[in-house]
Amino acid sequence: TPGGTFDSAIDKLDHLVELGVDFVEVMPVNAFSGTHGWGYDGVLWYAVHEPYGGPDGLIRFVDACHSRGLGVLIDAVFNHLGPSGNYLPKFGPYLSSGSNPWGESINIGDAGADQVRRYILDCALRWMRDFRADGLRLDAVHALVDTTAIHILEELSAETDAVAAEVGRPLSLVAESDMNDPRLITPRESGGLGMTA
Repeated sequence: TPGGTFDSAIDKLDHLVELGVDFVEVMPVNAFSGTHGWGYDGVLWYAVHEPYGGPDGLIRFVDACHSRGLGVLIDAVFNHLGPSGNYLPKFGPYLSSGSNPWGESINIGDAGADQVRRYILDCALRWMRDFRADGLRLDAVHALVDTTAIHILEELSAETDAVAAEVGRPLSLVAESDMNDPRLITPRESGGLGMTA
């Protein structure tokens, strides 16, 4: 919206309902350097970008969507951190491992990865539990290089199912991937990762 805030976006929701829209996908909302942007250079994954309205603004937006029968997906980027203001690697050299087209890859499978994985999983679940989002659109999952016995996406799928039971509503995980791998949407019980789409 021209206002660039969650509150100004609420004013557009009735129009989306009139169009027959069922879900709203919000671009990444975690904090990044600057005022407005696409959100793909986030550096503080747990913080809602203040210029957009911060955590209270996001909750108002999600509640406004739900009151109109609209579901909300939040775009989540866990394959890299933005270049500006990225201080997390300074706290531990175990955060990064290798690289991808957007910079350093996040370590989810090498030495020291256990707490990095937990950080990612807890952040993802937070959007759905604390901010009441109905699911996540997971950015470029092909860049999540994971050679562990249980892939982080499979782990996220299982934990999302547990949160869905806890909050009493279905939750969705939509994975963006350029690999066209059917394992992404194959149920965990059948050897897949259990993504919704």
